[in-house]
This record gives sequence, C-alpha cells and structure tokens, in this order.
Amino acid sequence: MKNKKKFQIAGIAGLAAVAVVGTSLAYFTDQESAFRFVPMGHVDIDLTEDMLEDPQDPDSPWVDYQDPDNVWPGDDISKRPKITVAEDSLDCYVRAVVTIESPEGLIPEITIDNLNIDKTQWNVVPDEEQDNTWYCYYIGGEQNGIVHADESVYVFDKVAIPGEWEAEAYGQQIVVDVTAEAIQAENFKPSRGGEWLNTEGQEIVTEVYEAE
Repeated sequence: MKNKKKFQIAGIAGLAAVAVVGTSLAYFTDQESAFRFVPMGHVDIDLTEDMLEDPQDPDSPWVDYQDPDNVWPGDDISKRPKITVAEDSLDCYVRAVVTIESPEGLIPEITIDNLNIDKTQWNVVPDEEQDNTWYCYYIGGEQNGIVHADESVYVFDKVAIPGEWEAEAYGQQIVVDVTAEAIQAENFKPSRGGEWLNTEGQEIVTEVYEAE
C-alpha cells in the first residue's frame, strides 16, 4: 500500500522557484500489506524524510523536514529520504524508485543528476518505459546491499535547483516522488539491472500478504 505526502516549498519574492517535493511511502507492515517473495517471514520498511536544521551548516543536526520559506535558483534544498528496516524485519535488499517532474519550459531540466546520490552506494538505472523515472538499487554496506533489521540508508540529502533559471521560474513547481521497496535477502541474490531480477534474469513476481 502506498501513502503519498506532498511537501510544499513556498516562494514569496524575487526569483523564487516553488517546489512541491512529494514522497510516496511504501509500507510493508503487518497492519497494512507486505510483499513476500518466499512463503516465510516478512519484510517491514519505513520511508521518512528529514533535513538539516541549518541548511547552510553541514554540521548542524538532522531534524524532521519542514518547508523552507524561500527557494531561489541556485539553491540546494536540504531533503533526505531515509529507508529504515524495522527491528523485527528479515534482512532485505532495498531500492528506491525516483520520479521527477521538472517545470515545463525551464532549461536545464531537473533530473536525477540534481540529487546528490552516492553512486558508490546506489546503482542508478533509468526506467526504459517511463520518462524521468529511475531505479536506485542500494549496493552499499559490508554485504553489498543487504540491509539488516533496525538499520537505515538514505537515498540522497540534497536537491540542487539550477542557477540558470531566471524570472520565468517564479511560481513554478518541482515534484520529486520517491517510492521505497524491499525484498527479503534470504534465498535471493538480485541482479543489477533496470528491473528487480533474480540471478537467472527472471523478473520477480511479488505476492501481497494481507495482515489477519
């Protein structure tokens, strides 16, 4: 089940660019629904979002995300989608599906390159069927992508607004939509392609487990 939340960033003067940055939450819990890939156990993840208390100070603490008062061309928005594996979950692989809607007519467009994703920790693959959508597979950690119970990984922590935008950017909107997904690691070793495939190259067919 997906619950979508929108976060409004309001521009109030000058060349402010209005950004609507959305986060789609894919919950895998015994109260909602869970994806199961073998008939045992369960995976349980949560997707949250935080930001630097002082976006200008990289050493400031992380706090719950709040909308900035102004967004200007050339600004960096502090925004960190974080995937957490529940303490009672099986170990799992995680991926994020990122879809970006850049304002029409503004050059350059916002793409995945405007998000500071660490390519040593995430394998980023464009969706061949849907424009402006990317699969981000977590491949970091000591076990090459396995995330253990009660551990968290973050996809990116900054959105860069193009400095080339001028007055036409005023009142425009940006949508960065993130969906988090998980698959249990036991008895599964994923390939690193554009879809979640097993080692034989077959696409994984998910089952939905409904809580009793």
